Amino acid sequence: MKKVLIPVIAVIVVLVLVFLTVFILAKQKVIFINEWFVDKNSSTIGVDISSYQGNVDMEKLKEQNIKFVYIKATEGSSHQDEMFAANWDNAKKAGIHNGAYHFCSYDSPGSDQAENFIKTVGESSRRLVYMAVS
Repeated sequence: MKKVLIPVIAVIVVLVLVFLTVFILAKQKVIFINEWFVDKNSSTIGVDISSYQGNVDMEKLKEQNIKFVYIKATEGSSHQDEMFAANWDNAKKAGIHNGAYHFCSYDSPGSDQAENFIKTVGESSRRLVYMAVS
């Protein structure tokens, strides 16, 4: 029993060490795990942004082969993302396909939330399909 248990424990320890090493390197932005799974040359890559990302450099996103961006417009029935207008305009200026999204809440009726979104987003021609997320 001991002869079987020791190699199993050794394998578990090695796997844990590998996982921790990858986690630490990714956290420190030394390695980028997403690059392991996405072929930047043949994939369509997009991002979603909101005020949490601060001032987003759309030209930099374009240089990084980002093809589309979804921008947070609203949340609930009364909140408008404070960076929405700037992000919306900057994405258009950079030539990045863009769409808006609404973050749903359960504190108000859907019709009130839809009104908030429509009032905030306004003109929609030649934009990506809108999304609602919760």
